[in-house]
Amino acid sequence: MPFFISISVISYIKGKFTYLFDKAYIRKYVYFCNNKIQLM
Repeated sequence: MPFFISISVISYIKGKFTYLFDKAYIRKYVYFCNNKIQLM
């Protein structure tokens, strides 16, 4: 049982990190696109 709990905790933490990383990446991508449009 503790093994299963640890797996769920690890997957939860991974999900949180992935979510934060995706948010930062999307923000960077949008910023990059905006700069490109301004240069054009």
